[in-house]
Amino acid sequence: MASVDTQWLGADGTSAPFFAAAGIAPSKDNWWSTPDQPKPRTLAAGPVPCDGGNRNVTNNFLHALVATLSTGPVGFSDALGYTNASLVRSTCASDGLLLKPSLPLAAIDRTFSVGSPSGAASSSVGPPVPAGGHVWATHTRVGSATYTEGIWYSVLAITVHSEWSLLRSDLWPPLDADADVVVWDWGDVSSARLVKANTSELASLQTAPAPPLPAEPTARPVFDYTYKLVAPMIPTSGGWALLGEPDKLTPVSEQRQWSFDLAEGFLLKVEGAVGENVTVAAWKGGQVHTHSTVIGDNGEGAIIF
Repeated sequence: MASVDTQWLGADGTSAPFFAAAGIAPSKDNWWSTPDQPKPRTLAAGPVPCDGGNRNVTNNFLHALVATLSTGPVGFSDALGYTNASLVRSTCASDGLLLKPSLPLAAIDRTFSVGSPSGAASSSVGPPVPAGGHVWATHTRVGSATYTEGIWYSVLAITVHSEWSLLRSDLWPPLDADADVVVWDWGDVSSARLVKANTSELASLQTAPAPPLPAEPTARPVFDYTYKLVAPMIPTSGGWALLGEPDKLTPVSEQRQWSFDLAEGFLLKVEGAVGENVTVAAWKGGQVHTHSTVIGDNGEGAIIF
């Protein structure tokens, strides 16, 4: 993938579909989980060290998020004693297994649009991504012997400084028009809300007004963003939607090997490292329910909602 300098210009999102088509997991490069890292030592001879604390000191969460959703390596490279352990843990299971979506994060189709095609309904196509903004999306497929495959979507918007809405038609694989879904903001699972079938607009992706330019030319800008999750309703579950692990950057990942038993209520099984505590959220009837399970010796935990 692109370097950290061009990452925020959309190079990562626009090249990712080509990586995915070839079965390649791209790399965002390493990143720091906290700002203001110490400068490296200056050696008497040899290559000039990197400029340490002058670079990569902002957007720490965004670096972690893009690295995780790229499906490639997640390489935090903090100095000793400078790691944000909570942020690093949000990328993986307790044994270090990365929790990832099914495909690399990639720019949505409207990134490349100059407007609605002639004769197309604006409600189904919509305006292109605002100039200077970036909207990237990916998804996770989950299926098992007891559950027809479902798809969970992750959508990241960066520097969208004008009013702009995410549409069903922006998601891939396509989201059925007649499907109810639950949309929530990462970091605030209580924000989960139902979007009824045949509602084309899923969420507003306006991030914030345009921030002022850095006071110093060498300063790194802070990028505003919003990270949305879209969860399907579980068929025959009585109205439940699995939101997943609210403390993980990929709340529903393939690596967890989710499975459902709907014979008696909503029984969820999840795999992980032995002894790992897994917290899971689910939605029903306008309420978010959160429960935890400890992974047993068989590598599996269970939750009944």
